[in-house]
Amino acid sequence: MTEMSLFVILLGGTVLLAALHMLAPDHWLPLMAVSSARKFSARKKYTISSLLGFLHAMTSMVVALAALTTGILLIGHYLSYLYDGGIVLLIVVGIYFILNGYFESSNREEKENVSIWTALGISVFPDLALLPIMITGVQLNVVQLGSILIMFTIVSGVTLPVVVLAASGGFSKVIERIPSRYVDFVMGAILILTAVILKYI
Repeated sequence: MTEMSLFVILLGGTVLLAALHMLAPDHWLPLMAVSSARKFSARKKYTISSLLGFLHAMTSMVVALAALTTGILLIGHYLSYLYDGGIVLLIVVGIYFILNGYFESSNREEKENVSIWTALGISVFPDLALLPIMITGVQLNVVQLGSILIMFTIVSGVTLPVVVLAASGGFSKVIERIPSRYVDFVMGAILILTAVILKYI
């Protein structure tokens, strides 16, 4: 597979994952509750949602880059092994998302007892989906890797305010009907499909 093909596949997967993840209620619902209780202006609500999206992207990037740097330092010149490990990680993390979605309904009561401010804090925790993408992209150049990270950040920072805007515009019931576990299922499927494409096509 050419470097450009690898870049396009990983970039496309990254954009899809960043956008889909923000549809999960645990990213936008706590903000809607806080903004309603505190009577935030529309500007403040969208600013905070964008900030949360960017912070979520930043924490995800730190984890992914730390894993990539560690892998490069440990493996050194055998980057093909790291690439193969990235493909395995795409599958492992994909299965993790699918299992997480499967068991999510059993944890619903615990999540409902979490405070709104804790939920807002949780929404900036890193997303594991970026980690295998960065490791698989070990053969890309710095500009290409940087482009993937920038797109992940932009899409995360823009999608969350768009979802909040849709929810504020009366579409919250529609968005709420998308169970979090379905988002996990689709994200897991995208990661596994990316691994299959990279390995066999």
